[in-house]
Amino acid sequence: MKVRAIGTLALGAALVVTAGCGKVAEKAAEKTAEKVVEDQTGGSVDFDADDGGIDIETEDGSLSIGTGDVPEEWPADIPLDVFEVETSSSSRTDGLSIYLSGPASSSVDDVVAAYRDALSDWDETGDLSSSTGDFESATVSFEDGDRTLTLNVVEDAGDTQVSLSYSAPE
Repeated sequence: MKVRAIGTLALGAALVVTAGCGKVAEKAAEKTAEKVVEDQTGGSVDFDADDGGIDIETEDGSLSIGTGDVPEEWPADIPLDVFEVETSSSSRTDGLSIYLSGPASSSVDDVVAAYRDALSDWDETGDLSSSTGDFESATVSFEDGDRTLTLNVVEDAGDTQVSLSYSAPE
């Protein structure tokens, strides 16, 4: 399975699904997009415009893209109370990968400090930050055994966005 091709098709299909006018057009767009991706991947695809989700299953793995819902596989020891999850995706190919993102009401420094505190028993494996004018960013990587988490925080003119990228073996 070519993840890039599936990602491109999935995002394109998501635009088709969200652009539909009315339920009949929405369902027709869903079915068309499902067929296109199924033909390209050889897998089973389910687009659901009602919840904004996309699920793709192939023999090589799975990919789910949604809005606002945290995948049930998200580990309980990694807090999500620092920001509001607006976008999520998860995939299973050679392990579990989950990506979450959304806005925060805290500064870059406060978000980073909250995750450093919450993950104090994890090893911090990388730290990169920059600041210019109204723009500030920080990326911090953590490891706990064979699990990894990358925190990325960007603040631009007072608006803070957080993203978390988590991976673990099956």
